Amino acid sequence: MGGSGVDEVGFRKAISCVIRKINYYFYMFKAGYEAAAKEIVLGKTKYLHDVEYAAMQAMKEDVKKAIRIFSNR
Repeated sequence: MGGSGVDEVGFRKAISCVIRKINYYFYMFKAGYEAAAKEIVLGKTKYLHDVEYAAMQAMKEDVKKAIRIFSNR
């Protein structure tokens, strides 16, 4: 099952229907990209490592959310 465009309710329904493979990468990438872009646009930093850190943190939080959804919690 592709993950693009599927919301939390859709993922939960798919899991309840015994779908076991979900492609999730795009959502994680998007969370990181948006956090990095926000850092740059807001001019919060001039250092690349700060932009990368913001992206990593956003991706980490997004993965935590996905784990909660995929484990049906």
